[in-house]
Amino acid sequence: MGEQVPGSNAPGEEVTDEAGPAPQGSAGTPPGGSGGERLPLDRLLTGLALVLVGGLWLADAAELVEVRWQAVLPALLALVGVALLATARREAHGGLIAAGIVLGVLVLATADPMAAVVAGVGERAEQPADAAAAEEGYELGVGSLEVDLREADDLEDGLTVPVSVGIGEVVVVLPDDVGAEVEASVGIGETVVLGRSQGGLGVSATETVEGEPVLVLEASAGIGRVEVRR
Repeated sequence: MGEQVPGSNAPGEEVTDEAGPAPQGSAGTPPGGSGGERLPLDRLLTGLALVLVGGLWLADAAELVEVRWQAVLPALLALVGVALLATARREAHGGLIAAGIVLGVLVLATADPMAAVVAGVGERAEQPADAAAAEEGYELGVGSLEVDLREADDLEDGLTVPVSVGIGEVVVVLPDDVGAEVEASVGIGETVVLGRSQGGLGVSATETVEGEPVLVLEASAGIGRVEVRR
């Protein structure tokens, strides 16, 4: 008799709720609102594109890296176009359109805006038969481009071989006994020269490959990967 039931209050005591007040908002909604709204895709990509252009421009102006704007800007413009297609059903994507206009003006100011289209899209494997063909160079808009120099005749010191892709991968295969002064660069991505790798933003690698004769190999990608191997 007279025992107090656990959790009950003694006579005259005020009844309190030990758990405290219930969180505001509907059931399952964390306090303080919606629990973290995601940044809209158009704003995220617009900001990313502008940060990349500004960062590359600053690095180029400070002579920290040599930026190939003819490759980088069309690549960024293509990404903005893809983002516009992905958000086409949304009402608000003015930021992407503005970024596209800015990038389009920059492309017009630095290069032929149809270069990537003319260069093509897809996978290409080239095997030049002689030095003249190699010296003409190879380019691709979007995709994978491989240039195999092992069957090229009459290679000589100082022969310049330019190879580039806007978005994608560049692979150059050197003959076993031929050397090269390799100038490999990517706006965003990775360079791999005989197994030596560098990656990041505005990557530029200059490597010397032993052998005779010594070619000058200019390999670049706007966004993607550049590899030189034997």
